[in-house]
Amino acid sequence: MPITGISHVAYRCASAAKTVEFYSGVLGMPYRYAIAENKVPSTGEHFPHIHIFIEIASGTYLGFFELADAPPLGFAPNILGQYVATQRRENRSRDHHDVQRSRPMR
Repeated sequence: MPITGISHVAYRCASAAKTVEFYSGVLGMPYRYAIAENKVPSTGEHFPHIHIFIEIASGTYLGFFELADAPPLGFAPNILGQYVATQRRENRSRDHHDVQRSRPMR
């Protein structure tokens, strides 16, 4: 079966509520839904978490995990890594939100 697109890209977050507040309230991206689980669906391992979905475009999402029993998120200032690049239809410019350079919201 050929791949026809991306459903979602997922990142870890320190607070699902603050993440929704930022992406929906500040950036205007619609919050769509959340899934709360006590087990990892693929392994059955006990690991309480909430997985939230912010819509980028029709059928494409940013996903974020808040992990209840995990150690706190750290900050790695010198690592080139995760970021989300969005594109606007109006002028085709890109906006970069570099996850590694942004301190985790608490």
